[in-house]
Amino acid sequence: MAPAAARKTKSQSAAFASLRDVARPPVKRAHRPISAANDASAPSLKENLERFLERARTRISPKLGLPIGCAAVYALVSCVILATAYKPAVDVAASESVPMTTPSGSVTRGIRVTIGYNDTLRGVLASAGVSLRDIDEISRQVQAIVPAGLAPGATIDLSPNPRQGAALGNIANATIRARLDLAIDISRSNGHLTATPRDIDVYQTPVRVYGHVTSDLFSSLEAAGVPAIIAQDYIKVLAPHLSAGSVKRGDAFDLVIDQHRTAKGEVSTGKLMYVGLYQTNGSDLELSQWTKDGQLKWYEAGRVGSSSDTLQRPVPGDVTSSYGERFHPILGYNRMHRGVDFHAAPGTPILAVQTGWVERAGWAGAFGKQVALQHGANFETTYSHMSAVAVRPGELVQQGQVVGYVGATGLATGAHLHFEVHHNGEAINPASVPFHTRPQLAGADLAGYQKRLHALLAVPVGLTNIKG
Repeated sequence: MAPAAARKTKSQSAAFASLRDVARPPVKRAHRPISAANDASAPSLKENLERFLERARTRISPKLGLPIGCAAVYALVSCVILATAYKPAVDVAASESVPMTTPSGSVTRGIRVTIGYNDTLRGVLASAGVSLRDIDEISRQVQAIVPAGLAPGATIDLSPNPRQGAALGNIANATIRARLDLAIDISRSNGHLTATPRDIDVYQTPVRVYGHVTSDLFSSLEAAGVPAIIAQDYIKVLAPHLSAGSVKRGDAFDLVIDQHRTAKGEVSTGKLMYVGLYQTNGSDLELSQWTKDGQLKWYEAGRVGSSSDTLQRPVPGDVTSSYGERFHPILGYNRMHRGVDFHAAPGTPILAVQTGWVERAGWAGAFGKQVALQHGANFETTYSHMSAVAVRPGELVQQGQVVGYVGATGLATGAHLHFEVHHNGEAINPASVPFHTRPQLAGADLAGYQKRLHALLAVPVGLTNIKG
């Protein structure tokens, strides 16, 4: 059922903005700040100019046979080109000056560095100019508190020792924000550093996004402010249940995304909690998760108490060409179309319709980039014209796993997925094959699932609170 408030509000727009920011944390690297002493000892502009002209006169002019003026211009242009092309190993913009409170209560200036996707704690601290002894102590104690290590986006506030001026070296204190709900305070006592974990209260404030399909489903989700990774998850959850009809313009999407906030307004966005699709033909889909026998699965509200077989769709697009004889748009004559064509935007994730082994993955002539999966019982499925392949031959893939992305490689007039089902080596009509049975609930599980679903449907569009 569609939410009562089916339009964007100011709070919803703010929620979408925070979603995009959290889903794409800045990947920054640390740098060592320039000390006041180094800054004071830097050559003046006049001294640098004199040195530059002297080198042009004594080195470049004799070597190239150029007048001194031309040699100076040559050297200047070379310096500009090198300075433009050179990219330092560390990003100067990665750190920022922040106020730091010392143990005595006074405020000093420090720097904040951020863990990047390819960074280690030791590497970031070394780049920031922290001494090797302090790096060893901090790394050992943080490892004991967070065995899995710091995730990308974790921040480190470093305060220099007042005796060392602006240079870090042996730090005075530091604060590491390991997670939204965990900070690690590092203080110095008797020459040694001590790391103390500090829990931070967080509150669950899910985001509900509601909108209408205006082009394809993936692009419409992104246009509504849904991060790409969550849009992919939404399609992955929804696709197995599109056994009849297809997603069309005017259909409404509805999703609830887990989110946590601190009292200061810091946000961490989690996974999908609810997936809904309300179609113009009257077919509504409502899905949420429930744990049964130790396994967390998605269940469809309308069928959770019954059994139904269906063929999982690899993408949630319109069927543009069915199985059977047809006129080939490129070759210009009638021939057998041994599969089904799905319209989808370039880059749309393509899902495995059933668990199986990757038999082939790569270029396949007129089919372009193709993946072939072997499912057992002499059944095989193929996915063609991909823009990119996401699996390798011999790999075991699970039902619903992304095997590639929609493209137009090979003999294709535009972006689409050509999907085939083979049995005993022969192509058959994909619509004739039931691949899986939806999981079902009963008794206490069914009652608990329905109660949870009711709570999720009560979440209005935008930000609110919900009890877990």
